[in-house]
Amino acid sequence: MMIAIVFLVLLLILVVLVTSKRSDYDFIFGYSTGHVGTTTLSEGRYYGQPSKILFLHEMKYGPFGNNNIDIFKWSYNTSVWRQNDQAKDMIYVKEVFLPFLMLSMKRAKATTLVDMGHHNLYFIDSLVKYLLNETNYKFLMVRLRRERLETAVSLSYHRPNKPMIDLCGELITRFCPYDRVNEVINKPPNIDIWNNFTVTQRALWIIDETEARWLKLINDNPMMNFTEVYWSASYPTSMDEAALTVAQFLNVDNIAVWSSTWEHMEEHKHSGDNTGTVQPIQEIRAQDQTYRQSMNYSYIPG
Repeated sequence: MMIAIVFLVLLLILVVLVTSKRSDYDFIFGYSTGHVGTTTLSEGRYYGQPSKILFLHEMKYGPFGNNNIDIFKWSYNTSVWRQNDQAKDMIYVKEVFLPFLMLSMKRAKATTLVDMGHHNLYFIDSLVKYLLNETNYKFLMVRLRRERLETAVSLSYHRPNKPMIDLCGELITRFCPYDRVNEVINKPPNIDIWNNFTVTQRALWIIDETEARWLKLINDNPMMNFTEVYWSASYPTSMDEAALTVAQFLNVDNIAVWSSTWEHMEEHKHSGDNTGTVQPIQEIRAQDQTYRQSMNYSYIPG
């Protein structure tokens, strides 16, 4: 009888230890152009809805998102971001962004928050600087990449039958060459070249600029913890492999079977042109070649 009791106690302890595993990180953020699986990799069901982990997507899809107007007021205000004022970026990080995340975690009784969204790009330098130098929070930055030309098509057309007209106006929270110009790394030789780019070529520029700024971010912040994931529609298992990489940092053993029926997934099938048909890959490659010649810089993988 005593042996049976001891066995049950040990079994209970083992169950508690297994189920109470938690991530070593307080925050896991994404860094990307968007349209690269940010929503999918912020989907809690993908990871089996582990306890103590709160999955949000760009502040607006969580339970404490756009219902709180005071917290939400700057989150998509590009007029604030485009003022080219890093002091205001830091104020936003300290007074709006981090307090929102902490409030969300407190209400959800979570110890880790995951948000792979690209809404943090404009204030990312201030966010990293603040977390590293003024807090004790542990965070991981996940560099998300999708095959370059797939990403360009997705950024260009957003959804079937809905082509982009003005990438910089319609795709907020992406880098553009004439926003905060002192921060631009891959400057177009002149504005006429940019104005003559197709929507797809502008998307290619956004991809390259994002990569260049990522390289600068990790070089400027050698103490920042980061990992990098890559996927492509040409490799059906690559998204699962990306999720498994993230799961490791969450101390989650496995992932669930991805489902396109999950909320916010169906509308994220980005492809097509203004007739709803997919552009031939040869045409995209030709546009990329012309774009790189016009920019007159070495190819930077996005």
